[in-house]
Amino acid sequence: MFARSAHDWTANTFSFSVANTGIMLVGRQTGRTGLWIYSPVGAAQGGVVAPTEGEVIQGNGATILPGAAPLWFPTEAPVWGGPITGQSTGQLVIVSFIDPPGGSLGGQ
Repeated sequence: MFARSAHDWTANTFSFSVANTGIMLVGRQTGRTGLWIYSPVGAAQGGVVAPTEGEVIQGNGATILPGAAPLWFPTEAPVWGGPITGQSTGQLVIVSFIDPPGGSLGGQ
């Protein structure tokens, strides 16, 4: 199956400073083709990402360490993040790729 490239993209950096907490990194977004999530090489700690806040707080999900290869999440669903279990700080970068419904040119 042929997949179009994304029409647009956006990036955000999230820094965590409270242990055992989860924040929504991105909400549900129709037309999002996926996300790259990574932790910068210079970050003191990485983070954990999961589909729900509860999973992040429990330490479940994907652990992303500083300098590790980015993880690709091909989803429109929400993504939650937080510090790695036992840590009180962390940093993640999210790069989101979007192709709006109807296409990038409004269906043309």
